[in-house]
Order: sequence, then structure tokens, then C-alpha cells
Amino acid sequence: MDQSFRNLLILILGITFLILSVVMDAILVDTLVIANTLLVAGLLVTITGIYLLRAELNLFFKKQRGEALAWSLGMVGIVVAVCYLSIKYPFRIDMTEGDLYSLSAETIDMLESIETPVHISFFHDPMMRDTVEFYQLIASKSDQVTVEFHDPMLNPSIARMKGIEFAGTALLESEGRQLQVNTPHESDIANGILKISRGIQQTICFLDGHGEPDPFSLEQHDHIEGDSGHDHGLGTQYVLHERHGMAKLRNSLESMNYVVSKVTLAQGRGLEEDCAVFIVAGPQTPLMQSEVRWIDQYIRDGNNVLFMLDPFVTTGLEPVIEQ
Repeated sequence: MDQSFRNLLILILGITFLILSVVMDAILVDTLVIANTLLVAGLLVTITGIYLLRAELNLFFKKQRGEALAWSLGMVGIVVAVCYLSIKYPFRIDMTEGDLYSLSAETIDMLESIETPVHISFFHDPMMRDTVEFYQLIASKSDQVTVEFHDPMLNPSIARMKGIEFAGTALLESEGRQLQVNTPHESDIANGILKISRGIQQTICFLDGHGEPDPFSLEQHDHIEGDSGHDHGLGTQYVLHERHGMAKLRNSLESMNYVVSKVTLAQGRGLEEDCAVFIVAGPQTPLMQSEVRWIDQYIRDGNNVLFMLDPFVTTGLEPVIEQ
């Protein structure tokens, strides 16, 4: 093989590595190490190829200056066009198992249904590139969502003005409402966007007064005081909670912009507030007949009721459920 041709192949290989590096960094995710490796290898191979072809290139530019200038301008034009199209029509390919860097169908549907503008200010450090790209992906799925990025170390005045203390915090704003999201998880970000975009809050009502789990309590199990993590100054004592808590459920509902309320149905009295859903969650004692009749009529009136009943516990609601 001719030496000049072999040197030309080396130059072409180096340019190919450079192009692959740019493409992988632009459209793929989680490939920073590979892209940087290709970039370094491409630069080294390209420089080597140019050095080996220095005599041929010098002769070429001397004899065909016009063609060389046109070729150079054409290459620059192609690079500019590719950069413009990549910015104007961005796209990416997620090659991770389980689509770790892609939005779920539920999040996409939520973003497409937003009717009010939501502006996101995300404060990050240089190590949070994945989260920055994730917020960019969210903004690309909805014309109603805009996003801006700040480094609180480089822009401390903006962080103070918006009440941000730590990197990794996103401030969501919509029609005068504000909400901070402090985690990079898709569910938390999506619920935050949904919550801030809604101007009307609906109420979820929980039946109370029959030993039901308390939506405002974090207690989830019985325990012995004095054990690790359970020392409240009571000595070694077994603590039995008559009512375990459902605070995690309440927090999840509140993150989706619902208001949670406990309701006690006194005899002959119904709800004093408008409930989107009335939840009967694990009563431990039977309901009064007046309460059962009220719930039955509440269902017949077309309202929403969710029953979450424990097995082998008589509640008095059996006839209503059987219907």
C-alpha cells in the first residue's frame, strides 16, 4: 500500500473519531467517558495524520488554492448547518436498560396537558449534568414549561433572591405560586409541576372515629422503646399504637396538589366540605347505622367513595359493598 494513501487513511480515521465523539455527546446519554475518549483519540490520530501528510498537504495547498478554499468553506458550512439543526431540532437516544434517562408515558401525558405556564429555575453544581439534561428534556415536551439554570456558587445573589440554599434545588413558579423540589426523581419533579400548574385544590376526605389509620401520623408499627432508633425516654417498654399512620400516603396526595382532611360523621350529619373522594380506610369498630345509611346515600348521589377494609373485621358496611 502506498505510504501517502496509508497516511490519508490515518487522517480520515482521526476525523471519524472526532465526528463520533460529537455525535455521541449530542444525542446519546450516559456516554461522557466514551465521548471524551473518542475526542482525545481523534485529536491524536488527526494530528498524527496531518503530520505524516505535511508534504502532500503543503503541495496540495500550493497548487490548488482555490479548490482548497472551497473545500474548507464547504466543510465549515456543513459543521455550522449540523450545529444549527441540532439546536433547532434536538433529539436524543436513550440506550440504557430500562430507559433510565427517558420520561415515562404518564409524565409526557401530564406535560402535554398543562394549560398554564410553569417556569423552572434549577440551581446545580457541575456534577449534576444528568439532572440538568433531565430538566431540559422536560421542557422540550411542553411549550408551557420553561427552564433556566444557575450555579449558586457562581450566582449567589440570584440564589438568595429566590430563597435557594443548596445546589440540586428547583424552584417551580406558575401564576404567582411557588414550589421547591429538592430531589432529582422524575415522580417528584412531575408531581411538583402538576401541583404548581393547578390553581384549584381538591380535597381527599378520610373517615375518622373508628380506629382508622391516621393520615397525619408517621407511626407505622409497634416497637420496644430503648431499641436502636426508638428511645423516647420511656425506658424499655413495649409501645402498642392503637392507630398506625398513613402520613406517606398523605404526603403523596399533597405532592399531587390534593388537600387531605379527616372527617367524623356524627349522627344525622354529613360532610361539611366538598370531597373529591371519600376514603374509608381500615375501620376497626363497626360504624353506626346512621353513618352506613349516609355513606350509602352518598354513593347513590354519584359521589366517589374508596373502601380499604381489613379482612375479618366487621364494619357494618358489608350490605353497602355487596350492592
